[in-house]
Amino acid sequence: MKPKVAAILPSYNEGRSIGDVLQKIDRGLAVLFRPEDCIIVNADGSSEDDTADVFLNTKTKCAKERLDVGRGPHRKGKGIVEALKYCQSNRTEFVFTVDSDVRTATEDWPRAILSPLIQGRCDYTVPCYSRNRYEGSTTNHFAYPLVKAIFGVDVRQPIGGEFGLTMELVDFLLSQTLTPSVLAYGIDIFMTCNAIAGGFTIEESFLGQKIHNPSFHKLEQTFVDVATAGMEIAKHYYGRPTLVKPFHRKRTHTASHDISLFAHQNELPDFVGRMTKSYVQFMDSYDRLLGSHSLELRRQIEIDSTKLSADLWTGELACSMQQVFTPIVDFPRIPEIAHLLLPLFALRTTSFWKEIQSLDSTEAEDRVTYQAEMFRQKMLTTQHATSTPISFP
Repeated sequence: MKPKVAAILPSYNEGRSIGDVLQKIDRGLAVLFRPEDCIIVNADGSSEDDTADVFLNTKTKCAKERLDVGRGPHRKGKGIVEALKYCQSNRTEFVFTVDSDVRTATEDWPRAILSPLIQGRCDYTVPCYSRNRYEGSTTNHFAYPLVKAIFGVDVRQPIGGEFGLTMELVDFLLSQTLTPSVLAYGIDIFMTCNAIAGGFTIEESFLGQKIHNPSFHKLEQTFVDVATAGMEIAKHYYGRPTLVKPFHRKRTHTASHDISLFAHQNELPDFVGRMTKSYVQFMDSYDRLLGSHSLELRRQIEIDSTKLSADLWTGELACSMQQVFTPIVDFPRIPEIAHLLLPLFALRTTSFWKEIQSLDSTEAEDRVTYQAEMFRQKMLTTQHATSTPISFP
């Protein structure tokens, strides 16, 4: 019998957490459906720990399938794509994804994610959480502002990791171009932006608090992949008619009330130093990318690189996006822009962490939404374009 519902758990070296996530998703599915109508698919990137053993040996009511998509940088996205193809071949009605490193998954997550799909209210569910204020940096400073500005849709967690999809949306996604960035960490923004532009109905699912394994050491690669994929998709749809449907946020995302120091506080000086050095090394490229905006940026970094304001960051991002939209920037050049944006993103992120240390959760969240709206307004008014192709050795 072909499964009606599939849960996809992408993983790489998540042996410590995947068993708990698996059991909670399994119990949640068993409440909603007959276990024989469900399957849990582990899309694994050739983990070097005991992830495979934990997944295969954990007892579940629902059937399990393990897909090993191989090693290399293209793990998460490739894993999800291969799992979606598996579901497509079985014509699974509903699919949802859950990150395997989540520590706060509950048995209620399958119901929260799937119910809007089952009831026919939407084609795609996106998560809404309460998160630690020091997590979600790529979301806060890039993905959320980008989706809001480019597509006009206020999706607070466009790369959250926990999504629900109908098979109609799965078919649409698998018909799109799958670039290297999408097959890496860019898979989430790929799914969300294509769901929006493709005219699929979207609804939020409130999942409570999300805590996952620390992501600081993946921050740089995550940003480059997400930024590349986001800019590729934005360029793909630029100037084309889209089928965007109205979307109304039901809940207000809130930052965690925990105002303790950032867990990797001792690593920040080295991190800021490396990012500042990278900026200085390619200063000429920034001049070409940012035009007249580059001078103000240079002055600020010379004064204090840990005080990069929302105004400066959104201006830099708007200039970069306008560059992406010009004919002189073809798709293979977009990763170069993403790499150039990385040091600026990193310096804005660390500046933001300093800004919010003493703020309450509402004030911290207001900073994020204000910055996203600032970027949207700058995209409406910025006319920056350069005829000089940029280079990033």
